[in-house]
Amino acid sequence: MKTRTKSVIILMITLFTVIMIGTTKVNAVEITDEVWNAIPNEISVNVKEIEYEKAEDIIKSQVIEILKGKGITATKEEVSVSISIDSRKVNITIENKQKEIKVVFSNSADYSKSEQQKVDNIIKGINTNIVITPELSEMLKEEKEMEKDPENYNTMYSKTVEKALSPLKEAGYTLVECGGYGGGDVFSGEGGTKKVIYKNDVYYGLIGIEVQTQGKLTIPSYVEDTETAIINYATPKIEEFLKETIHADGLYKEGDGIVLKKYDGDYYRVSNKRTQELIGTVLLKKEPTTTTTKEDTTTGIKVIGTLESTVVLESKKVEEKQTLDTVKKALPQTTYQCSVYDINLLRDGAKIQPNGKVKVSIPIPSGYNKERLTIYRVDENGTSTEYKVKVEENYATFETDHFSIYVLAEKKAETTTTTTPTAPTTNKGEKDNTPKTGTADITKYIVAVAVISAVGIMLLKKKETK
Repeated sequence: MKTRTKSVIILMITLFTVIMIGTTKVNAVEITDEVWNAIPNEISVNVKEIEYEKAEDIIKSQVIEILKGKGITATKEEVSVSISIDSRKVNITIENKQKEIKVVFSNSADYSKSEQQKVDNIIKGINTNIVITPELSEMLKEEKEMEKDPENYNTMYSKTVEKALSPLKEAGYTLVECGGYGGGDVFSGEGGTKKVIYKNDVYYGLIGIEVQTQGKLTIPSYVEDTETAIINYATPKIEEFLKETIHADGLYKEGDGIVLKKYDGDYYRVSNKRTQELIGTVLLKKEPTTTTTKEDTTTGIKVIGTLESTVVLESKKVEEKQTLDTVKKALPQTTYQCSVYDINLLRDGAKIQPNGKVKVSIPIPSGYNKERLTIYRVDENGTSTEYKVKVEENYATFETDHFSIYVLAEKKAETTTTTTPTAPTTNKGEKDNTPKTGTADITKYIVAVAVISAVGIMLLKKKETK
């Protein structure tokens, strides 16, 4: 009997405790409209707008004090306060009740409508959705830099965001990050960031930047425009990239090999040949066949044509005796003077020939007669080929589809030989092209003076005799 009585007492105590706890909980969260309306529609905080996160704790404490004054005890965990700095409003939530009120900061009065208009105009000119397609070589360079200094290295993504936001920074605005995300695979990625814009600690806007990166391998224009040719060119280069990049450690090991498969336009899926696992996607973009100009600043020689961006023009004036001797033997006797050049196109340091004809422009040296210019190509066996020359400003231009030794030459002036006629001939206004030395004209003058002098002497003596 005593045991049963004891059990009943314990049960009653337990029920009483539960009831008391429940009553306290209800008292904390069940707020009447009268109590809820005691929270004002505007709260002032003694912090600047740039410190709005501090204001959340201050407002939470003020709300708890207001509830306490109405006989309701609430903890900080039961009161939720969230400030929307873009509207300068605060949302207060307690259980199922919500209320939005205005928050006034210590520097809210410093807000300027003209400054707001200036910010809005700058934001309109900023691209907030950016897609960048770096070459795999650029991505690999970044990998190496990150490996050296993972904490301090500014990534390609960060640099892109900084560049996009530079107009705001240059105008003197402070940008504070308030959120971001990122992800991707070995070849591609995406990331986003949100920045709050302040001037003199006053809020003037929020801007979000989204950046997508897609690793690219440029396929040279000389590669045949077929899927097979492109894959054959790209496969060893991508394998070399994967072997070097630190992010491929878990997906690719040297010797695994890859399989490239086209799936959308210029995008190709890259899979591990050994494990069949998907590594990522890569952009294989054929280089456009546009007309470009390459110039060697040392010689001033220019080449214009359908050339890849990676192709380099290399030219030099030839001064090596053996080559000059070969050129001398190859040129015709009519050559008066010449300049010899070794002109080449290089791809990855190796000499190549252009894919079709290109225009070459060689600066005309001083002292050359532009009316008597010609171009010769001299092969290693001493064979020369003459090209027609067109003078454009101070350049001798011609077209070719092959590079080697080229000679800018000036031909000798044409001369005509004359013989003494056996009978007098009449010159009917034809131009005499025989070079003049000046000796014949002086002799005529001497003879004329002598004749006149002799006649004068004879007349003088005759007069004296009379």
